[in-house]
Amino acid sequence: MTRRSTRCADGKLRLDLSVAQLTLRLNSSTAFYKKVMGIKSVTAVSDTELHLEYDARDQSVVLMLAFDPLTKRLVNAQVSHKHRIAN
Repeated sequence: MTRRSTRCADGKLRLDLSVAQLTLRLNSSTAFYKKVMGIKSVTAVSDTELHLEYDARDQSVVLMLAFDPLTKRLVNAQVSHKHRIAN
């Protein structure tokens, strides 16, 4: 008997474990890339705007990305120096 032919309750449990494993991998990958790229935070300001804050040399920088609500394509990007980081 293959796993696909088991009862629904057993199949649901296996699906939940798969989702948990995928979530763990996604969270681990996200944490890794944030650390490697120096990203301090990611904030969805609205449905069409995303702010990424990261360290660049001795400054904290915010990259503001705006997307078209219909096409979901990037329409604008701005960089803002947030503040100086104390040594």
